[in-house]
Amino acid sequence: MLSELRIALFAFHHKGKPPRGGTKNGHEDVYHEIMYEVLGGSVLTNFFRGIITVSPIPNSAVYKFTVAKRFEQSGWTAPTQQYKWADDRTKRIWVPASVAETENARKGSAKTLEDLYKLAPITGAIPKQTFEMAAMEAGFTRRNYRGLLDQSQDDSTPDKVRLYQWSIYNPQRLAKASISRFEQPANETHQAVKEAKAQERREAKAREREEERARKGED
Repeated sequence: MLSELRIALFAFHHKGKPPRGGTKNGHEDVYHEIMYEVLGGSVLTNFFRGIITVSPIPNSAVYKFTVAKRFEQSGWTAPTQQYKWADDRTKRIWVPASVAETENARKGSAKTLEDLYKLAPITGAIPKQTFEMAAMEAGFTRRNYRGLLDQSQDDSTPDKVRLYQWSIYNPQRLAKASISRFEQPANETHQAVKEAKAQERREAKAREREEERARKGED
């Protein structure tokens, strides 16, 4: 049919699921093996004259397009190029990613404890939910963020990347959590402030009683 009708055939096939706990030992970096990324698709690899694989770059909006078969005939300047969805989503087209976006994608693919530490304020504390939002905007996945946050608060973590969770006083509900580069002063914790305010109320009531007794004595 292809020969008789002089038509071309385009087919789309998903890649294999990533293995648990990591990647396939750099398999995707072996150029001549990329065409076999199609799970159970050796017959497809042998049939099609040209193959392009599309792989997301972790923690970014950039995708890696690789001409995995017959690169020489493709007209591309390099076997692998980076693309992203157009900002105007009504068009639904791929456009080349800029050099800056590509570079940020490479950096964002391996977030570290140091990257998370840099998001914390130099002084004071930041609400935990706001801190998580900042991490998401910086390219962290939620799983990566939470794992690194737990690690950052461990006693064995070096001081240069150590983070602390503060409990901020909330008069009506449970304490609000915040993140800081420094330990929270003991007198500023939710419980300490709550007890201090309770003590102030007790002292105020005691003064009122004393003043009431003094007025009655004068009468």
